[in-house]
Amino acid sequence: MKDSLLRDGVCQFGGKNWKAISGRIERRSSEECSKRWATLQGLDTVVKRPWSEEEDMKMLHLVGKYGASKWSVIASYLKDRNGKQCRERWHNQLNPAIKKTPWTEEEDAIILRLQAQLGNCWAKITAALPGRTDNSVKNHWHSSLRTLGTVHGWG
Repeated sequence: MKDSLLRDGVCQFGGKNWKAISGRIERRSSEECSKRWATLQGLDTVVKRPWSEEEDMKMLHLVGKYGASKWSVIASYLKDRNGKQCRERWHNQLNPAIKKTPWTEEEDAIILRLQAQLGNCWAKITAALPGRTDNSVKNHWHSSLRTLGTVHGWG
């Protein structure tokens, strides 16, 4: 089966319309396409391991080609990775819009103030911190600011 045709079909029709996808691939049933897609996704072989530099470079290329939304298609190019892992890697590490500079006092003050108001609603807090991710804000809170918030009556 031509995996490229399968990927194109999933891009066009989504990962559930197997009848439409199989219509693009000669002599393949919807069941065969669905099974092959599951194999490409590595649904039975996903392992947790650190990301390699090679995988990161491939991800950057694939996000450039498919955009930051076709995670199952992108995962089909990466051995033993699934769409969720790819999405999380992009949104928490690889996206060039992510700020990786040290935290500023102003950012700390925003987090302390908003956490006192909103609790641990990291997505809402992150909205006030351009370039920071939900995960990085949560981790910064737990590793550096939580005790400050308690000491100053903010948490």
